[in-house]
Amino acid sequence: MGIYKNFVASDFVQPKSSLNQLIDVIQEDVSGSATRRKYQVFVTGGVGPGITSSLFQTVYDQDFSLQTANPIFDMSVGLFQDGVTVKGGDAFTRYDGVSVTPPGSPGYQKDATTGKLLFASQSVMMREKVDSYRQFAAYLLGNADHAFYLGASSYPNNAGTSTTETGRIDNALFLSVKRLFARDKLRKETFAMRFYTSASMSGLLDEKTVINFDDFYHSDSQFANSVTGSNIGTGGRAPTSEKGVEIFADVGANSDSRIVTAGSVARLKKASDTTVDVGLLFYDAGIIVLDMKKACWHDQPVFGIVDGMNASAYTHTGSDRYSGIGALNSMASLGSIAAGQVIIGDSTMGGNSNATFIPDFMVSASIDNILDHVAATRFSSGTLTSMAFQNQTQIQSTVYFCRANPGDFNYSTNPTFTDASGDLNVIENKDDPTERSFTFITTVGLYSPAMDLLAVGKLSRPIEKNDEKDLTIRVRLDF
Repeated sequence: MGIYKNFVASDFVQPKSSLNQLIDVIQEDVSGSATRRKYQVFVTGGVGPGITSSLFQTVYDQDFSLQTANPIFDMSVGLFQDGVTVKGGDAFTRYDGVSVTPPGSPGYQKDATTGKLLFASQSVMMREKVDSYRQFAAYLLGNADHAFYLGASSYPNNAGTSTTETGRIDNALFLSVKRLFARDKLRKETFAMRFYTSASMSGLLDEKTVINFDDFYHSDSQFANSVTGSNIGTGGRAPTSEKGVEIFADVGANSDSRIVTAGSVARLKKASDTTVDVGLLFYDAGIIVLDMKKACWHDQPVFGIVDGMNASAYTHTGSDRYSGIGALNSMASLGSIAAGQVIIGDSTMGGNSNATFIPDFMVSASIDNILDHVAATRFSSGTLTSMAFQNQTQIQSTVYFCRANPGDFNYSTNPTFTDASGDLNVIENKDDPTERSFTFITTVGLYSPAMDLLAVGKLSRPIEKNDEKDLTIRVRLDF
């Protein structure tokens, strides 16, 4: 049994502190099919097998079918409704001299009665991609109609719709870190991501030279003859041999961050050239918004198989993919194409021989196709770190200083402290004035004013207390 003493204002303080934890995500967690969970909630109707896709995918730290698996982050893609990829634009001359008209030009139509957006038949899940972008904009920027923006003057928010605005993020990859790993927020200047700017080149062993395009350098020779397959693969899952690895980091975030609806935000930059912005990092929300046009070689020629609405299967035997530019590029290795799939970046079977990563792949592929490609190719497969950051947990504490003056707590109300006659057991000779009462303190209890026990603290070892000791025991409660 104990003895009680009241606290006064000077006996406790309420400091604030934080706990930082390093999170390291390896490539295989992102690229592996067993660690990346899909939620196939989108199904098309109409003619043919149709398209089934997720609206987002979740990356786990191990096989997601195991009960011990923890979700790390969600992945999704979105398109800005008034961006060039969605609305279309005027025809332009590509780097290889080919005149290209963006898909859907001159843009979508809107149903006068329902307001529903209507797109060209070669596009897939455009309304879902637009809605995804709008939902993130509403949550992070406070307005679903606004766009994410990288311009130094007004990042991260831009309400303009000019198709010439190069700082606007029209093609976004959203990575939402789960609360278990983000905690209260991400810590500034600790985030880094390994990202491959080029799709697999096993289909095009030697890409056409592109010099200083959006500050990404590609110094390969002309297109060469290849029979090894495609560079976006089947359903977006590309073969290996990706190129152009970059590290994206929130360099300078401590001195250049801003506050918006969702809290603090800073720009992600190329570590090799910090003048190039590639995305935004919302620290309090734990969300990364990556500009796919700036993070990737956006006009890289792409070809392969994506989900489609065709009703019957067919066998592809090869084609002249880039007539007049380089040698023939056989697609024979793609073999038989199952019903419900189509070839993108091919001049036969309704394909597009001028297809590029943006806008064609982003427009014609389902969300699952795009996320499969990004996870398997842009993050790659292996044991290297794909993403690393420190989270921060805010700790609200109260520290109580339990003070025992020399004359305090030298006596116990425990019945064993005295014998049957009432004499103290700790004193052998009650007539000897040099023998005084003492105790061993083992436990500290914190009580409410109504004497309700609220917290108990156990000491690692008993501490002797006598009238020659002035003792203070510190008790810390974290919330």
